[in-house]
Amino acid sequence: MFYNCIMEGKALPDYPGTDPYQVNLTFKAPILDAAFVIFIRNEQNRRTPAGQLNVFKLLTLYKVAMRDYEGLERHLLQKLTEEGLVIDENGSYRLSDDYRNEAVEKLKGLNMNHLKMVSDSFRKNGFISRSTLKETFVDILSEKQIRSLISKVEDVGLIQKEGAGKYTRYTKTPDFPSFV
Repeated sequence: MFYNCIMEGKALPDYPGTDPYQVNLTFKAPILDAAFVIFIRNEQNRRTPAGQLNVFKLLTLYKVAMRDYEGLERHLLQKLTEEGLVIDENGSYRLSDDYRNEAVEKLKGLNMNHLKMVSDSFRKNGFISRSTLKETFVDILSEKQIRSLISKVEDVGLIQKEGAGKYTRYTKTPDFPSFV
């Protein structure tokens, strides 16, 4: 559960209302930090299957990203520092420079308000096309701007094309950010 939540950039599971006789488990859906998701996925993709980050290392990275230093395991911080994923700045920790750089590069030039509207269109229709986005962006973007937006979002790998011509549709990739 923790592994999946971290890999998807979502809040860790919460246990409010749990007592000795029952467990009340809560999962929250929105992505808290898109940059962290991109950072972790890129790091996992660079590694061999045997060298993947385990759930304890992921939890440590997550806590460092959220600036929650309570209960961090020193030996894990040391290993992550040696691997270059965590930087120790006089007893205070932060993620490596790749953490922000990768996300900034990936989302550079994209308007977050437009991405949220695209996300809403996905939620409503299950897919997007130029015609669905024309309805979504009526009086906001011209047809040329919509084509440019689709092209940019496809180029950074947030959507993928299906079909051709007037039957062209786009679906979300796992990297598409989640909006509340």
